[in-house]
Amino acid sequence: MNHFLRACKYLELLKQIRNTPTNTRDRLRVLAWAIRHTLSNRGIGRCPSLLRIVAQVEGKTAQVELTRHNDLGVFLEVFAQKVYDAPQLPNNASVIIDLGANIGMAAVWFALRYPRATIHAFEPNPQTFACLREHAAQFEGRLVPHSLGLGKEEGEALLYVDEAHPGASLQKRRESQKGISVRIAPLEKIFALAAPNGDPIDIVKFDIEGAEAILFSSPSRVLQRAKCYIGEVHEDLLQPPHTASQIVEQLQHAGFRVDYQTTNGRRAILVASQK
Repeated sequence: MNHFLRACKYLELLKQIRNTPTNTRDRLRVLAWAIRHTLSNRGIGRCPSLLRIVAQVEGKTAQVELTRHNDLGVFLEVFAQKVYDAPQLPNNASVIIDLGANIGMAAVWFALRYPRATIHAFEPNPQTFACLREHAAQFEGRLVPHSLGLGKEEGEALLYVDEAHPGASLQKRRESQKGISVRIAPLEKIFALAAPNGDPIDIVKFDIEGAEAILFSSPSRVLQRAKCYIGEVHEDLLQPPHTASQIVEQLQHAGFRVDYQTTNGRRAILVASQK
């Protein structure tokens, strides 16, 4: 990366930190933490320790923890870029599902945005599930962590992880990734865990690193239990015959209005709401 691109990257980081909904002291702490991580990655200094800061959504606050440099990117994506604050989302919600919850940043955001909702956060990676559970503890049962991932059928599968890179996936993308056995279940089973009485699901957030084809290949009757879907489509991880266009068509066939916005040529944000 040349000096100009690196400078643009840091300016964008500064802008996002400035826009983070927290107090000035914590913004400065985030900036210092990010600088120390950058120096550590270049072998100049030691990696900084865990950082605890206060995040705010519509006047409500919660504590979030950053451990790895990758956690900062997720935090800024959720709280500064507000990728899940779409106008198609309902004003009120009772049941929300977070697929691919990671350490729980989006789950915390939804818990603050919808103070009367129960958020069921699903994360199969044990390395990040522990952090998710810590974030969930402060919501006194309103944020329910599940050590479970999305799959075609109930059972176990290999999840490929790499401590140096974010985004565990059912697909092996790098030689440095190692496979760990995790529990998986189809969407219908996940819905049954979150709403056992058959109640509708208000929002399904997804960030599942290429498993979008599995999610939206679910039967229409299952997809229709949710009022709204929002999340990332990893176009570079979709395997033939699955395509982004096919996913949009499946949702439209199930009766959803779909907004599909490509972000960087490989990823897109999809928002689907029932007509």
